[in-house]
Amino acid sequence: MAAPDVLLTAMFAGVLVTVVSLISLGWSCPPHTEAYSQLFRVGAVPPYTAMVSLRASYLLPWHSAPNFAGCRPLARWSLALARVGAAYSVIVLVALITLEARSAWV
Repeated sequence: MAAPDVLLTAMFAGVLVTVVSLISLGWSCPPHTEAYSQLFRVGAVPPYTAMVSLRASYLLPWHSAPNFAGCRPLARWSLALARVGAAYSVIVLVALITLEARSAWV
């Protein structure tokens, strides 16, 4: 297996960990809690009124976590694991781009 294939597999694993953690985060915070209203946004335009999406800024490491009062204990760990998975995916993506750019010059 070549290095780009390994990196693509690692990036997919990081994205998968992030998605599963975000699904777990959605299940562990009830919709009436303050953390849910801070973490998620509900669509306001008529076709998207039932859509709930995560505010992506919470995946950034320098953005402080919300108050998890009213959420299950799993919520804090789910957000931490989602942040780790997202960071891992970005690092692997940068390594993949660097490897491909380097091989293009050779």
